[in-house]
Amino acid sequence: MDRLALLQFGLLLLAVPLQYFILMKWSSKDIEQTQAITKITNQIKQVFHYLSPTTWFNWFISFVIEIPLGFNPLLHKRTWKRGMESPATEVYYMREKYGYFATSPAIRSSRSEYVKFRVGQVIRHKIYGYRAVIIGWDEIASAPDQWLDEHHQGHPEYRVQPNYSVLLDTRDRRAHKTYIPQEHIEVIQNSKIVNAQLSDYFSFFDGTQYIMQQWLQEQYPLD
Repeated sequence: MDRLALLQFGLLLLAVPLQYFILMKWSSKDIEQTQAITKITNQIKQVFHYLSPTTWFNWFISFVIEIPLGFNPLLHKRTWKRGMESPATEVYYMREKYGYFATSPAIRSSRSEYVKFRVGQVIRHKIYGYRAVIIGWDEIASAPDQWLDEHHQGHPEYRVQPNYSVLLDTRDRRAHKTYIPQEHIEVIQNSKIVNAQLSDYFSFFDGTQYIMQQWLQEQYPLD
């Protein structure tokens, strides 16, 4: 029996004397006793919910991967210094096992004709109007099913079209990154964005688009 199962079993055992105490000591009224037991039962169910693997996985996705993406573990300053080569492929895989949200270390050595936009282009979201710069793409959406279900409600077509990881203009949105389907993107010209993480991905702005750092150019050689 693993630790989680032992903990759940212990909580169940604890519930028995609590219920007995309520029945014998708390109140002589049947209605109040029933309400007290129901309250404890609901609390135990809530504890089980917090201990479930699904709950912890959802917390991990929202906190560590964070969409809108506020932190990219691939670029943590302890293991990668600005201007140097990117970490080894095995380090990428260790830090982002599933390659969600265009973080896969796979080199995009070919470009599908359906991928319309390129890394470094400045874009605007057609619906929400915020500005951003593209920092990665997937030919089809690459994200946990639970995230896709929540963010693509009623739009299954979003999953099967290119999706882009973008660095947001923090004048428009407080978050740093997000992941959006291709049909929501339009390119804008002669526009720079404001984001403290720009230099992690790009060397400079050439007046039209951002020029990639060497490590990112190696990952997207055709962009």
